[in-house]
Parts: sequence; C-alpha cells; structure tokens
Amino acid sequence: MKLDSKLKRIGLKVRAKTERFARKNKYQKTLEGCCGIASGWLLDELNKSKIKARAILVIDELEIDLSHCYVLVEEKYIFDVTATQFGEEKIVIQDRNELKAIPWYWGK
Repeated sequence: MKLDSKLKRIGLKVRAKTERFARKNKYQKTLEGCCGIASGWLLDELNKSKIKARAILVIDELEIDLSHCYVLVEEKYIFDVTATQFGEEKIVIQDRNELKAIPWYWGK
C-alpha cells in the first residue's frame, strides 16, 4: 500500500476517534483544543504501521494561547486531523516543501 493511502486510512481512523472524544468531553465540533491528543493518537497509529513520524508543537511567540500540534511524517509531510479549527479540510496531508503560508505549520 502506498504511503498516501496508508496516511489517509490512519487519518480517517484517528479523525473519527478524535470526533468521538470531542463530543464526549464537550469540545467544539471544529476540534479546537484536541490537536495534542489527536497528534498522539496519530503517532501511535503511525508507529504501528512502522512509519517514521514526530509531533511538532508550534507556539506563537506573542500569545501562548495560539499554539498548535500536528505530526510530521518522514520529515516531509504535514499530517493534521484537527485543522478544521482553522477552516481547513478534516484531514490535511501536505508536503511541507509545498506549504502555503499557514501560520500554524511554521514550526520546524
């Protein structure tokens, strides 16, 4: 199975799990505030599939409340299942070298 297919499958699974968590714990439907736990679940699933990944935490230097966590896969792909809080798709899988100027992915 190709990497993009594996990531989509994992993304759908973790997105559904995160949505259930958000409903149960009264988070917003956009999943605001769920990025850390969702990224942890993504890492668990990626590790099970033997896909190299690490979590990235971006913190705004001016306002600590403006932070976001996502996963970087194989040092190339941004993988995020909570980007709906920023008006993005439910599952973002994007080559970081082709990254548009989105402030919540500026971390290295």
